[in-house]
Amino acid sequence: MIGAIIYGLACFAVAVVITIIAALFKPIKKKDDAKSWRVLLVAFIVTILAPYGYYEVLTLLKGADMDVAYEDVLVDADVAGDIVYYKVVGTKGDTAKTILVADDKDEGGFPERAVFTVELKQGAKGWTAESYEVVNSFARQKDGFTFPPYW
Repeated sequence: MIGAIIYGLACFAVAVVITIIAALFKPIKKKDDAKSWRVLLVAFIVTILAPYGYYEVLTLLKGADMDVAYEDVLVDADVAGDIVYYKVVGTKGDTAKTILVADDKDEGGFPERAVFTVELKQGAKGWTAESYEVVNSFARQKDGFTFPPYW
């Protein structure tokens, strides 16, 4: 939750900077008709959604058949549930950095969503998990967040 608040505040700060820059380059004759709040609102929405859109496109382009590689991660991390979704956040050659969100149960047996960052490598037999890190999970006593926040 704190990650989402930090992300929202950072996006708002970027939107304010964009609004100031837009106001600086607006012609003097049109400054009286300026509606800076509209520029701020559009810039804020675009700033929030741009990373999510980029990761969605990257997942569509590069993320085919990656779900098989995550089964080993779920077994190794002792996750009780299934994969909810995964997103590709970066690729370089035959490696990919991804975010994995899986259903799980915490120490009390209550449902939670565990978030992992997973490094994958593409080989002759498809994608395999090279390494993983727990980002957010009560059962594993980790409380971090990804950029942008996923849960």
